[in-house]
Amino acid sequence: MIDSVIERIYRDSLGIQKGEHVLLIADDYPVNINDKKDLLKAFENIGVLFDAKIKSYIYEHTKGHGQEPPISLWCECFGEKFCRELPFEDVRNKKVGIEFLNDLSKHISDKTKVPDVIIALSFFSTSHTLFRKFSNTLGCRYASMPMIEKSMFKTALNVDYKLLEKKTLEFKNKIVLYNIVHIRNDRGTDIIVNFENAPIILDTGNLKKAGSFGNLPAGEVFLPPRLEKTTGRINVEYYEGEKLSKPSFIYFENGIVTKVEGEDAFVDSLNKIFEDERNRVIAEIGFGTNEMAKNPVNVLEAEKIDGTVHIAIGDNSTFGGTNKASIHIDFVIFNPVMRWLK
Repeated sequence: MIDSVIERIYRDSLGIQKGEHVLLIADDYPVNINDKKDLLKAFENIGVLFDAKIKSYIYEHTKGHGQEPPISLWCECFGEKFCRELPFEDVRNKKVGIEFLNDLSKHISDKTKVPDVIIALSFFSTSHTLFRKFSNTLGCRYASMPMIEKSMFKTALNVDYKLLEKKTLEFKNKIVLYNIVHIRNDRGTDIIVNFENAPIILDTGNLKKAGSFGNLPAGEVFLPPRLEKTTGRINVEYYEGEKLSKPSFIYFENGIVTKVEGEDAFVDSLNKIFEDERNRVIAEIGFGTNEMAKNPVNVLEAEKIDGTVHIAIGDNSTFGGTNKASIHIDFVIFNPVMRWLK
C-alpha cells in the first residue's frame, strides 16, 4: 500500500520527471522517528524507478511548527557561498522577509543545484517558513508532510488527485461570493471570521508547476483573515497530538487572542507562546475537503477532513498575510455549522 501511494504521489501529485533532483528532508525529532526512517527509504526506492536523482538529508529538529530549519539545511539546498551572506538570526527571528532573500539569491553559485523538488517529512512543519517560501521562489516544488504517519497512506494520502482538485476548487468557487463566515458547533465554538478581499489559496495536491507548494495529505481551502470584526471563541479538542481532558477555548477580539481557558497544561503552554505578542494574531482560516482524511488527533490529517474548519495563530506572511511570527499553530473545529455572509 505505501509503495503504491508513494508512486502515485511522484506521478500524479509531483509529476516527477527523469533526471530531476529530489531532496527528501526530515528532522531528528524522536516522535515517529522509525516511521520517518522507513518512509525516507520507501521514497528513495520508488524515486529511483522514476529515474530521479534522490537524496535524503536529516537535520537537527526545531522546537515548533513554523520555526526556521537550521542553517545546515539552507547550505545543503543553496550552497555555502549563499549561507556566508545569510544573516541567519534575522531570518530565524523573522526580521527579514522574502524580498531580502530574493535579493540575496545572487550569491547562489549554481542554481541548477537547487532541488527541483523538496519532500519535507520533518515532524515540525516547514510550511510557514521563509526556507519553504524561498525554495518556491527559486522554482522548487515543495511537498510538506509534517507529523507524517504510516496510517495516512491508507486514508488521507490514498486519494484520486484529480477528484480532490475538483472538489477543492468547487468549495473555493462557493466562498468567493462571501466576505464573512459565522462558525458554531455543539462544543462551544462561536466565532465570526472576516475574510473580505483576502487571497484564497487552494491545497489540491497538484504540485506539478514550478514553484508550487502544498501539504501532503492535501485537501483544503485556506486564507489569511482580516483582523477587524474577527471575534468570538473556538473550542479546542486536541493539542500537540493529545485529546484534552476538559473543555478548552481560545477567545479572539478583532483577530487577537485575548484569553485562553481550559486544561491547565494547554493554558500554560499557550500563555508561554503568547509572551511574543505576534503569536496572538489569527493567521489562517481553512476548510477541509479530503473525504479520505479520518484521524482527528494528528492535525496534519485532521485539518484536511472534509467538512472541518481550522483556525491558526501566528505567522501568515508566507501566504498573503502580514504577520511575521515565530510559530504557526492550527486548531481544528469539528462538526461546524457555517453561515456565510456578504
